[in-house]
Amino acid sequence: MHEHFDFSDYKPEHPIYKALGKEKIILNKKFPGKFKDKSCGTAMWKFCGPSSKLYSYILADGKTDRRAKGVQKVVVKKNLTHDMYEDCLKSRKEYIVTMHRLGSKDHIIRLLYSSKVGISPLDTKRWILSDGIIMLAFGDWRIIAYKKFIARGISHEEAEKRMMMLELKPECQ
Repeated sequence: MHEHFDFSDYKPEHPIYKALGKEKIILNKKFPGKFKDKSCGTAMWKFCGPSSKLYSYILADGKTDRRAKGVQKVVVKKNLTHDMYEDCLKSRKEYIVTMHRLGSKDHIIRLLYSSKVGISPLDTKRWILSDGIIMLAFGDWRIIAYKKFIARGISHEEAEKRMMMLELKPECQ
């Protein structure tokens, strides 16, 4: 299974590095399509990912990393904390960030300020069920079934339960 991973950032003292050897490690170095371990073998202590390209984690050794697509890296580093990501997910709260940048219009350089939603619990690509764990892609056939159950007057919880028990007919697969 090691052929699917890029372990090139691991230290030579790491057990995986020792087991595979330098030759096998170098084969997958920076190779497109290979899985990369951002924590270099260190266990993650906490992880919070409200949506894709929006996540924060704390490693067992205390190092942290936070990402928020569309937000300047300096703003993420100085203004956003792991607790904010967790609060966003638990209390469904949005955080607005203010960014500064230089821009020009009519050959006049200006300092521009912009405010936008930096952390949001809303995932516009996935349908999140009430348990907060199971997700379906928008357009999934089970969502249509769920809406039909609701239209018949079935409760939200029961409609979700029935929707997840359904199976697609073999001729439709």
